[in-house]
Amino acid sequence: MVGILNSFSFSDTKVRAVMEADRYILGLTCDGVADILRQLPFSNDKLTILPTFLNTIIDPENNETIVNVFSMSSDKAKAREILAGIKKR
Repeated sequence: MVGILNSFSFSDTKVRAVMEADRYILGLTCDGVADILRQLPFSNDKLTILPTFLNTIIDPENNETIVNVFSMSSDKAKAREILAGIKKR
């Protein structure tokens, strides 16, 4: 997924690509989600796609890995709020 995102120049195109690919993602670790989020330059875009991964995260106990992708404390708080909705597998 990261390789695919690197082929796009603009953040909005990357967001659309992630949203489209979501139905094909069977499972991701928190490290994998963090790697994808790091491909997006803007926190708002990261927060926009984060809910997309809630049903695919296979190690929710490691969600701080995802939270740490964000630099602003308000964004970290929003990420934690979103990640509270992770479904246990």
